[in-house]
Amino acid sequence: MRLDNEVGGRLLPGIQSRATALRDIAVALVWTDAQAVSVFRQKPPSHKQFLTAYCEALYPTAQAVFLRKEYEEALKIYRSMHDLDCPRPLPYYLDAAECFLHQGQLEDAALMSTYLLDRPRNILTAALVERAGDILSTADKQKKAKAAYELALDLLSDTHNTSP
Repeated sequence: MRLDNEVGGRLLPGIQSRATALRDIAVALVWTDAQAVSVFRQKPPSHKQFLTAYCEALYPTAQAVFLRKEYEEALKIYRSMHDLDCPRPLPYYLDAAECFLHQGQLEDAALMSTYLLDRPRNILTAALVERAGDILSTADKQKKAKAAYELALDLLSDTHNTSP
């Protein structure tokens, strides 16, 4: 593993991680100091906590590959995240959908957008739902896109009604 120059080989406080794609698999490595490890040994994190942390460690790598327009490589990581049923971060559903759009796979793009929209309303944001609507519209799923836009407006309205 390559060490960052600014760290100079020193272990920084807290938990750190790196993630990358190696051949056909995505890998994330998480490390911390010995004292924190002994705490985790006494009470290891739950499977849900581990899975969430693992997915959050993978996402920046997938996003970097996506931003380089290497859609097939990004999809490999997004597929791994989807197979793990990653609860977060939510934008990965839409990044995967956009990868499918760029590859002309409109049905798969619509499916990934729908996965996001099927998440509990309380974890969705208006911006994410609007983006899902844009993808559905591009994928020629106008009815679903309209429903997404209406949901985005509702979420935006909810946000404004709860603000002081």
